[in-house]
Amino acid sequence: MRCLVVVLILASCCGCVYGTGVPQWIRRRAAQLSNGRNDRLTPANAMELLSIASDEAVRVMSTTIRKFDTVEVCSGSGGTTKAIRRLGMVGQTFDRIDDPTEDLCHLSGLLFVTYLVLQIKRGACMIISPQCSTWLNMCRYHTKRSLQDPFGDEGRQDVFEANFTSMVVSPMRLHSAV
Repeated sequence: MRCLVVVLILASCCGCVYGTGVPQWIRRRAAQLSNGRNDRLTPANAMELLSIASDEAVRVMSTTIRKFDTVEVCSGSGGTTKAIRRLGMVGQTFDRIDDPTEDLCHLSGLLFVTYLVLQIKRGACMIISPQCSTWLNMCRYHTKRSLQDPFGDEGRQDVFEANFTSMVVSPMRLHSAV
């Protein structure tokens, strides 16, 4: 019981308690950075939003305190983080199932997950498991994915979001290793 209380206190100190969504200060920062434009991911603004999040990561990198033993992005039920917490370590989940604001396809969600990744301790674990249903063999008819066209029908929102989430994974791995 004491370990759970300690984990909740540590998590609340950084403004990120399991299942509470994107903190208000990050939402304000996202609105500020997007200059009031729509921060929802679209094919037209995907690279711009990724660039804004990357620039923000570089800006705050040197002042970030590393406190997480694990960050689980697209966590679903958050089973890994629950197990980490039972061991007395500090873990954080991020998933739009927990809270609709925890969405990688919004600038505020992208910034929040960037801040979480920057707070991973050296040698710790980051788990990213984007939705994989658009890559399943039985979905190929709808998604139009193939060996010749692995990106599929990016006119479909689910395919576009899955492609974007996968594109975001590599830079996150690099930021977490720095």
